[in-house]
Parts: sequence; C-alpha cells; structure tokens
Amino acid sequence: MQYQVSQIVANYARSLGLCDEDTTAVALRISQMVRESAHITHPVGNRRYEEWLFKVEDNEVLRVHLITCPVCEDRKRITVSDICEKCDGAGCPACRNRGDHEKMIPCPHCTGNQHLTN
Repeated sequence: MQYQVSQIVANYARSLGLCDEDTTAVALRISQMVRESAHITHPVGNRRYEEWLFKVEDNEVLRVHLITCPVCEDRKRITVSDICEKCDGAGCPACRNRGDHEKMIPCPHCTGNQHLTN
C-alpha cells in the first residue's frame, strides 16, 4: 500500500533529519516507514516506526514527529508506583492486594526535574 505524503509533511520530516534527499524521495521513505510501522496509542500519532511517530488517517500521512524524550516518549507524563501506606506493600483491599498504587507524574526528563515527584 502506498501512503500519500504531502510536500509539507515531507519537508518537515527532512528538517527533523529523516534524510537529505529531495521531497519525493523523503515522501517515499515515509510511506515505506508507515507500511512497516506498528499501530500505537499516543497523543501525537497512531503509528510508530523506531523513534518516528506518524498520524495516519485513511491512506494519508497527516503528521510526522521525532521522539526526543527517552523517558516518556514525548507523552510528558510517566507512571510511577508507590508502596501502599496502609499495608506497607504486603497487599490489602485498598491497593487491590498489589502492595502499591500507580499514579501519573510529570516526566522528570522533560521538566528538567531530576526527582520523581508530583
């Protein structure tokens, strides 16, 4: 299947460092990457090929994004687990017998905060 890639999307991908070829070659490379990509759930796109995210609807590539954060993959938040204070990690009804509680916090890499805090 050949995916349609606009000149704007191809030029943007080239500016992100995809390759130094002409717009047509970049568009063909994007189409190939989308064909080989995995379906994902992400705020920026719905396909992933290595560190590249693509927003694809029907047969058209609407957006391309290069993941820059190795921690949260540009989601801006990460999931962390805290030991349940009620059972000290042993497991209880409050933590569904898991011994911990999961919560989302801002990504420390993106925010420049070196500590995993709210």
